[in-house]
Amino acid sequence: FGTTVENIIGKSDYEFIATKEQIKSFRDDDIEVINSGKTKFIPEKPITDSENNIKYLQTTKVPFSLSDTNKPSLLGVAVDITERVQLEKTLKTSEERFRTVADYTYDWEYWIDPKGRMLYISPSCERITGYSTNEFMQNPKLLTSIVHISDADDWKNHKHYSFDNAGIETIEFRIITKSGKVRWIGHVCQTVYNEDGINIGIRGSNRDITERKLAELAFKDSEDRLSKTLMAANDGMWDWNLITNKVYFDSRYYEMAGYVANEFPYELEEFQKRIHPYDVENVMTQAQQHIDGKTDRFKTEFRLKKKLGIGFG
Repeated sequence: FGTTVENIIGKSDYEFIATKEQIKSFRDDDIEVINSGKTKFIPEKPITDSENNIKYLQTTKVPFSLSDTNKPSLLGVAVDITERVQLEKTLKTSEERFRTVADYTYDWEYWIDPKGRMLYISPSCERITGYSTNEFMQNPKLLTSIVHISDADDWKNHKHYSFDNAGIETIEFRIITKSGKVRWIGHVCQTVYNEDGINIGIRGSNRDITERKLAELAFKDSEDRLSKTLMAANDGMWDWNLITNKVYFDSRYYEMAGYVANEFPYELEEFQKRIHPYDVENVMTQAQQHIDGKTDRFKTEFRLKKKLGIGFG
């Protein structure tokens, strides 16, 4: 109440409550206990003391009668729970902030405890999988059950390893959605520890990477077809990166020049060194004209020095 024992003895505790509303609330509780003859427990009640500090009390009021006067009285026990209430409010604010961030993330976020129980899963899970947050929370095995059968072993091995490893772990796998569609998931997870260093589970993030994965697979198929076509045509291929000046040579190119694959570095200078000295200027001039947009294609003929010094066109 913001006062001393000496000041409060012999006086009403109402004198030390600053607001009329709070005084009325305390009096109403007292009257109810005295009139009903029943104990009343009040888990939380705010008071404003004489210095305008807000505190919270947990009170128990017990009715009894004084033996000499037989007048109804009550015994009150108050516990100061201000610190606990403030902590609860802080935690609530923290949780609201967490949910504001987590619930509105585009990716599918979740938190699993060390026993494999789902503690949290973001609403984005439904957009990606077709299953709601409640379905995942009620069925801890749901995530594992929707992993594509071809990726099931990779997922299980990853899951077991992640629980024992503090580092960030990544994996890509397919799932079967509620509607039966196959989607690719890019997964990142990490074991989470509290301030005391105790493992409190795994924090995971899943992103739908289906479009990217299909594009990669299509590109790989296209690259495989190109490679087979070049092999059938018995042609060598090189690829010049104008930004890094790196030049990629395929295995057939090395073979045509009398080398084993990767025998000389992927550098433009290495390409130029193997052009006949009389042809270098013409080749590089025509290449520059194409880079400058003056020609539609870079097409040229030149003599190339083989490993043993024998040239060919």
